[in-house]
Amino acid sequence: MSTVAERPASERVCSHCSARLAPDQEWCLECGAPVNPRIHSARGWRVPLAIVAGVVVLVAAVLVVALVALSNTANQAATTVTATTPAATTPTAAAPAPTTTTTPKPAVTVARWPTGVTGYTVVLGVIPSKGAATASATKIASSGIPAGILYSSDYSSMRPGDWIVFSGTYTTLAQADTAAAHVKTKGQPGAYAFSVVPAAH
Repeated sequence: MSTVAERPASERVCSHCSARLAPDQEWCLECGAPVNPRIHSARGWRVPLAIVAGVVVLVAAVLVVALVALSNTANQAATTVTATTPAATTPTAAAPAPTTTTTPKPAVTVARWPTGVTGYTVVLGVIPSKGAATASATKIASSGIPAGILYSSDYSSMRPGDWIVFSGTYTTLAQADTAAAHVKTKGQPGAYAFSVVPAAH
């Protein structure tokens, strides 16, 4: 009966080719296989993924806070600008300058006694020269009292040689008296009624 020599239990052999291995041998010299291969299991992927997700969430939160802060700053700046900017005013058109219409004064007319008419008038003044009489009559007429001049030498009822400033032509003495009283109230205190009779030529 042939016997197979049994190997000591402490003897190390290659698990692939059963070649003998030294106590400290890590690789088989016959087949090159590792003696005690250590299979490193892959680390779990959940932990790194959770870390990455946490970082992403943190970054997103920081971005949201930054955006909110920027939005508030922009709103405050807009409010400040609105509060400090004066309201625009619509320019108003300049009012047209008032037009002043000057009404020309009517020309002052110095009256003449009607030729050949006998009647009564209101004497306002007896003046030696025609120029002075004309100037006086013009001034009185410009104040609103009808006035004229006549030469007394042309009338038999008057002393000759004077220029008479008169106002109005009346048919009766009473009318002339009433007119004289009215003229006195207008600044001619020396006014009086007098008859006018043309001289016969």
